[in-house]
Amino acid sequence: MDKVVIKNLEFKATEAPQIEVIELSELVRRNQNLLFAPHRTEFFHLFIFEDCHPLHIIDFKPTQIEPNSLLFLNKGIVHQFDEKSNYQGWLIVFTDSFYCQSTEDLDYLNRNPLFNDIHDNPFLKVSGTIINRILKITAEINLKQTTISKPLLTRINQNLLHNILLLAENEKNIQESSPVLKTKDLEYYLTFKSLLVLNLKEEKTVTFYAKQMHITERRLYQTTTTIAGKTPKEIIDQYLLLEAKRLLAQNKKNIKEIAYELGFKEPTNFIKYFKKQTSQTPIEFKASC
Repeated sequence: MDKVVIKNLEFKATEAPQIEVIELSELVRRNQNLLFAPHRTEFFHLFIFEDCHPLHIIDFKPTQIEPNSLLFLNKGIVHQFDEKSNYQGWLIVFTDSFYCQSTEDLDYLNRNPLFNDIHDNPFLKVSGTIINRILKITAEINLKQTTISKPLLTRINQNLLHNILLLAENEKNIQESSPVLKTKDLEYYLTFKSLLVLNLKEEKTVTFYAKQMHITERRLYQTTTTIAGKTPKEIIDQYLLLEAKRLLAQNKKNIKEIAYELGFKEPTNFIKYFKKQTSQTPIEFKASC
């Protein structure tokens, strides 16, 4: 049996606005061969599930979806649809260049708890009332406004999407038994995660990230253990291991190439690291994908 290759998907639109609303059942019907295989995208996903409970695989972890729920996937995540599941609802896909019309927009998106949940839980169960309110706003995004200029249409759609995110974020805060308040610890934690995304392949030490943030290693330790219950080193390992799995599952590069891409000086060091973290060698994991 041939290995599945994770495809990197780009947003198909070549001009503004880079946002699209798609009916899930129609999307699955037209793109089965692509969606039923693992794929990675460089744009954001907001799933709005109605009367269905499909199984969705997110970064190699099966997630059981409940009716009347939302799923927020940041760019770069590997996911796939389940061919045995029924998908009913809508999907909003958009690029960061579309949403970020200002530095404030960029900061909001990078720190949004929906796409950057500290517990890595992108799933949000909501009431039918909330779903209906979100669907109503979604329908406005989906309208084709031929009489409005493209810059104005981009701004209108961005505001509509922002309203959906605010509504969902408020619902998430209500549901959290102990919501994380916007403290200095949270600010440091989100900055740490952003720096990891940018520098992980070259820098893997706690010292580097503490210096980049202009804080002590002890302060960074306090931040991550307070917010996520993990040490900075544990979070670095978590991100590095996930990226390694993504690259291995793509089946495009050999172990040596992946080791060098992840910043290991010797492939043997990568093999030892991966086996210590997973109890599997990279080759064993690659064969299981």
